[in-house]
Amino acid sequence: MRLWLLLGLIALSSCARAPERVVLLEGEAGAPPGQVHVEAAGQTVTLTKPLDATTLQGTRLTPEAVTAAFLHQEFGAVLEALPRPLHTYLVLFASATAHLDPGGKAVLNQALGAIQAHPDSAITIRGHTDAQGNAAQNELLAWRRARCVLAYLKRHGMTHTPVLVEGVGAREATGAPDEDRRVEVWVR
Repeated sequence: MRLWLLLGLIALSSCARAPERVVLLEGEAGAPPGQVHVEAAGQTVTLTKPLDATTLQGTRLTPEAVTAAFLHQEFGAVLEALPRPLHTYLVLFASATAHLDPGGKAVLNQALGAIQAHPDSAITIRGHTDAQGNAAQNELLAWRRARCVLAYLKRHGMTHTPVLVEGVGAREATGAPDEDRRVEVWVR
């Protein structure tokens, strides 16, 4: 008797399925998300702005817009489980130096704000050099640049640990020396 009751409940629950919903979220760091085309039974709905949505009930697509409150209520647990988007902060250096200039300090202050807003962030600091000079010297300079950035962040209130610090040297050089002499701070 219990088995038939259980099978009946399963059959009833599959008949009363909730509609499926596709919601377009905003892009990384608030960037425009692009477009998503949803197709079902010969019908197409194009989602173009954050919180545009469409519901699939049976074979019918119904376009709609949802609110942030609805999104949080329906999908909050799933959204919280997603990894945070990666934010990259680039600090540029003069040739053959590991000294921060005012522009680099301003970038690091922005990174520090993101780190302090999300104390559980994963942080990676990667030092780079251009391809000029020998490889051993470039590795050492890249490491010194990365350590300089870490010291600045700690001196200005970052207590976050662990932090991955790497000296990449010229292994990822792009060929544009002004861009190669950099430290990347990744905050996720």
